[in-house]
Amino acid sequence: MKTTAVFLVAFLALSSVAIADNSVNVTLSSSNIILKSGDTQSINITVTNNQATDDTFSLSIFPSYLQGITTSLTHSSLFIKGASQGTATLYFSAPFDVDQFVSIFSVTARSFSNQNIQASKDILLQSVRRSPVYVSDIKLSSYSINPLETITINTKLTNLDSREYNNYVLTTFVKSGDNILERFDTNVSKVGPKSSVDVTNSYDVAKYAAPRDYIVQSLLKDSLGALLSASDVHYKVNAIYKLPEQYTKKTTSIGFVSATTTVTVMNDGNVASPGFYVTESVLGIAEKLFSSTPSPTYTNSTLGNIVYSWYIPPLQPGQSVIIEYRISLIPIWITLVGILIAVYIAFVYTFQPAVVKSHRHYGRLAKEREIPVIIDVKNKSIHEIKDIVVVDHVPQLAQLVDKFDTLKPRVKKTADGVQLVWKFDSLKPREERVMTYRIKPLLDASELHLPHARASYSNRKKQKKLISSRKIVVK
Repeated sequence: MKTTAVFLVAFLALSSVAIADNSVNVTLSSSNIILKSGDTQSINITVTNNQATDDTFSLSIFPSYLQGITTSLTHSSLFIKGASQGTATLYFSAPFDVDQFVSIFSVTARSFSNQNIQASKDILLQSVRRSPVYVSDIKLSSYSINPLETITINTKLTNLDSREYNNYVLTTFVKSGDNILERFDTNVSKVGPKSSVDVTNSYDVAKYAAPRDYIVQSLLKDSLGALLSASDVHYKVNAIYKLPEQYTKKTTSIGFVSATTTVTVMNDGNVASPGFYVTESVLGIAEKLFSSTPSPTYTNSTLGNIVYSWYIPPLQPGQSVIIEYRISLIPIWITLVGILIAVYIAFVYTFQPAVVKSHRHYGRLAKEREIPVIIDVKNKSIHEIKDIVVVDHVPQLAQLVDKFDTLKPRVKKTADGVQLVWKFDSLKPREERVMTYRIKPLLDASELHLPHARASYSNRKKQKKLISSRKIVVK
């Protein structure tokens, strides 16, 4: 009888028509929800602005929290043009231990410009418990821990019913974000009436576990694999770094033409180390015969010796750095090899196709003022390139002007702007092709950022290559 009365009151509340200004209407995709424990459901809200002028409306839900049921709106306010509509989504979420009840939630849209302009709609919500047995608590032996230590995980299952329930599977995960680090599966044969069962597991923290928050999550399923309950807690791995006082390992090998010394330094902690210096001392007479990888940061002379120092940037956990230096009897060979390497690198970077993006805008950046944009594709290599495709992008803050001084591109609208594509068959060595287009800013701004242009081509070996220009800023 009591339940019938509650439903009657709810029905009368939903059937009543709130006194509201006709300037705004609220409609719902559903006015009745059955929400299971552990579930989230949504309702689409449509707000209609019947005024001739634009207006902004606040959205609110009352109550926003009730007996464990939480609510959230995708938008707390909507700007709606005159005689138009705006939409938002309302979410209801229930924990796994929620009680069964029926209640009414009210959605209200109210004008910011005139508080008398408002409209409301009611939602009848009925919460239903998925299972009387649920994960009621997770406790850890420590919530702040160091690498190589052990965490004890205690998960408690509680039965809210006066009957005994059998055959459950409790799965506990240790996670870093979405990555599962460890999994524990426990069969729970029974949970007595109005009682609890504790399940304990242990997890060893890895040596190089990153210093961040981690998640312990427990999932309770029935014998058929249906999820009944879930809960989680967080713990933090502390940040430590360990560097040796001098070096981790040092070896020296003597060959026919050189003596080579290798120094290895490792960070044995779980967080990046600060930058530091490694120093080595060599006889002064060997200065001209000295070489190293990497090169020393600086050198000092002291008591007839040369002291070389290398700056080591921060090392990640488990990362090591190797410094190798040689006292060579054939320094000229090393010099020649270095010259050849430098020439090769210069040749590779100098004689490669390139894309250069620029603009010709002078004076103040203003709305609707045209900005010429130039894309120059240069074949600086010594071979012909073919099948060239150039792609550029006009961002949403700018409008493409349908006027092209050179080759007209294929224009395609995208979700974040306009894409421009040029294609041409080939470019001979030292030949270049210039494409231009014009844009206009849609807003007055101090500067406009334009993305890099990209180009693909086939080299003489018919290999597909990609190149890109720099991003540019129009001020």
